[in-house]
Amino acid sequence: MKIDFFLLFLFLGFGFSYAQNAEPLDAVIESKEDLIAASKSFEAGNAKSPMQYYVGIMTNLTLIDEFLNSFETLDEENAAIYRFNENIVECLSLIQHTKDAIKLYNSNDWSLQNTLRSNSLDWLNAAEGLMNDYMSKLAEPMSRKADTWNKKEVAFHDKYLEAYDAFLEIDDVWIIFQHEFADANDFNIEGEISIGEDGLLEETEGLDPIEQKNEYKDQAAKFARGEASNGEAYYEGVLAAVLLIDAEFANIYILDDRDAGTDEIMGSINSGLAKIDSARMSLALYTDKTWAKRKKFHKLTLTWLAGIEGLYKDYLIQLAEPLSRADATWSDTERDFYKSFEDAFDKYLKIDSKWIGFQYKFAKANGFSLSGVVDIDQWNDEVTPAEEEE
Repeated sequence: MKIDFFLLFLFLGFGFSYAQNAEPLDAVIESKEDLIAASKSFEAGNAKSPMQYYVGIMTNLTLIDEFLNSFETLDEENAAIYRFNENIVECLSLIQHTKDAIKLYNSNDWSLQNTLRSNSLDWLNAAEGLMNDYMSKLAEPMSRKADTWNKKEVAFHDKYLEAYDAFLEIDDVWIIFQHEFADANDFNIEGEISIGEDGLLEETEGLDPIEQKNEYKDQAAKFARGEASNGEAYYEGVLAAVLLIDAEFANIYILDDRDAGTDEIMGSINSGLAKIDSARMSLALYTDKTWAKRKKFHKLTLTWLAGIEGLYKDYLIQLAEPLSRADATWSDTERDFYKSFEDAFDKYLKIDSKWIGFQYKFAKANGFSLSGVVDIDQWNDEVTPAEEEE
């Protein structure tokens, strides 16, 4: 039975990768100009497929999100009030344009379109509320140094932070559901968008797959020795541990594809379980750290580890022998059990999506940014069993 694993581990929420085409909604997004072109095409009613519809909404939300993030920079600079107000006006305008654009497609009947529309409008309304209810009133205080704020201004800013946390919960729902919409409409989300300070989408320089995997092994080893000294180093250690587990899990697909023997499949399963135990022990070294949002990130990572461990223990161990045989030899009982595994895997992907989405928040809270993707499929393609043992 050939397993269709989600082989590309996404470590940012918004993203896609498509072939180049004259239509901006089909183009590979490589710059802010590409984002704007796709947004304008969507607002002109040019989305003719569910994938283009998704891309149009996603590009507009990404552009709005850039405005939301800009206020933090303006605050740090104690920028003039007019700069806050300009961004507020432009942000609200883009929010309204996005709402108007979504209405253009109400007569379409794509799978799960109503839910994506509802989630998107919830997101837009929440962002609009942040602008109208809070940021418009905070522009003047945020243009001044923090030590000049009175108690009333500080208290109001605290309320804004609470409202922003509520917005991030809505953002989580959108990020997780995008994968369901893509699955229901037979397209893939395979990449990421990260707008840097220069306005261009940041890209990760590609390393040789073996070098990249070894780099993450070194990072995980440092993490296991308790060497993470700040939030960013902690994140890098957690990410390395998670990616190595994810790659080991994906290796089952390759072993199944070539009908590897039961012993070899069990070897990969045991290796994955050992990596999970190691990740838990590494996380335990940092439970006393007070980095922003560490406790929640710790909890989400433990949930992720438990989810993938359950797939190993509850399903893959029992499937190791059938996976070593040709599909035609499977019994009805084995096929039914494999279907149960697929259902469990779908549930795990929701946990995976939540973990992916939270990275933005953890990074922002700890003063660093994320960009790039890691294609763990290439790790398994490039690394032979003999090289792995070395």
